[in-house]
Amino acid sequence: MAEQGNAGAYTKTPGWTLSPYHDLSHAFVFVREPIAVLVLDRLTLLALELCTGHSWDAAVERFAEITTRDPESSQARSKFQHLARQLERQRLIAPTGAAA
Repeated sequence: MAEQGNAGAYTKTPGWTLSPYHDLSHAFVFVREPIAVLVLDRLTLLALELCTGHSWDAAVERFAEITTRDPESSQARSKFQHLARQLERQRLIAPTGAAA
């Protein structure tokens, strides 16, 4: 897993489709192999979008800013790190260069 100092972003892995609710409160993830359906809550969905579109440091800072209005919040940074690990365990993301 990427550490906070890592400048590399995560990438979405192949083999799944995201279908967010209209209000973005949750999202279904349809996984092709093995066949599965996951439900992401709004914070996990936010973490997914941030960590795959930004560097690690920028994603962590933005998550903290959005969820606590404090980009230095250690609690929000810890939550983001937990969510990124969860997404990686579910094989929805991989460190850049590892998602083949």
